[in-house]
Amino acid sequence: MWEFLRSIFGTDFMPHLYCLRDPAVLWLHVVSDLLTGISYYAIPLVLFEVVHKRKELLFRRVAILFVLFITACGTTHLLAILTVWQPMYRLEGLVKAVTAAASVTTAIVLVRLRPAVLKLPSAAELEAEIEVRIRAELAAHDKEVRFQNFVESVEDYAIYAIDTRGVVVTWNLGAERMKGYTAAEIVGQDFSRFYTPADRARKMPEEAMRIARETGHFETEAIRVRKDGSRFLANVTMRPLFDSTGAHSPKSPATSPKPAPSRRDTRLFSTPHPTESSW
Repeated sequence: MWEFLRSIFGTDFMPHLYCLRDPAVLWLHVVSDLLTGISYYAIPLVLFEVVHKRKELLFRRVAILFVLFITACGTTHLLAILTVWQPMYRLEGLVKAVTAAASVTTAIVLVRLRPAVLKLPSAAELEAEIEVRIRAELAAHDKEVRFQNFVESVEDYAIYAIDTRGVVVTWNLGAERMKGYTAAEIVGQDFSRFYTPADRARKMPEEAMRIARETGHFETEAIRVRKDGSRFLANVTMRPLFDSTGAHSPKSPATSPKPAPSRRDTRLFSTPHPTESSW
């Protein structure tokens, strides 16, 4: 083995030149090996760019194996040109052994990855899935916009949204007419200001949100306070909102009929008192 390595660059063999006496045959082999070798070396350059951009660990390992395998194949073709004039068959044989090892390793890895590769969606399938998701998102957005436009146009009922901290985030015309606050005045403020001082001291706003969050519904009759300090009896309903993933939404809309003490309002609710409902 040591003797083989010491003679790795030895030329004590007959070069191919003496076998390929016909110039046409000689140059056919030389040019073919040269073009094949150059092509083999060009492929790893493309794979290196792909590996650099794709960060998946499995994909990178497979690509690296291909780079080693293809580079070794290209080197064998270039050495085939060299041995036409310089019979370094030991070096050529060693490179072929490295190529064989890389080839076998790559083949084994690909066989093991075959089930996972077959499960990968095609580009057309990915594009179709993306298109379906985009359409669904656009439809959901359009539905939300239509609902928001409806909410903002309602004047007989106060419809507003509060986040999970109880801060008002939306405010419609009905809420402005009923409670006396403009959107500029109330958005960003805590909804507990609609409660009486006694109810705030008893933590009623927090309790209502807790019950609505845990049970999905909260309803009661209670006194509410307008901007000018006047009070009215309201039927209060609160429900939490959830997003498409099932997570609790940061907004909880609330609706209230136009105040009408001692009058039954049957358009959305049937109660003898003004009604405040939140979702």
